[in-house]
Amino acid sequence: LSPSWSADGKRILASRFRWSDQLYKLFEIDLAGGMGLEIGPPTPNTSRMGVIESADGRYLYYAHRTGRWEYEAKFPQYQIRRWDREK
Repeated sequence: LSPSWSADGKRILASRFRWSDQLYKLFEIDLAGGMGLEIGPPTPNTSRMGVIESADGRYLYYAHRTGRWEYEAKFPQYQIRRWDREK
């Protein structure tokens, strides 16, 4: 879901639904192949979607939601977050 190129053009960043926990997680897929690696800060019970990398590759920006999908959820459901890869 929502794939984007990395700043260096060598990877694809995307969201993938994990059936085991019923949430969207961020993944980084190398163009050489493979299943990809989960990326982003380790926090349980959160969905992350729409990831994009800053021009220098330091930051990831994505939509963040705590909890699983709900039919009549209270707003706001998602917030934009920034993750510093160097911290």
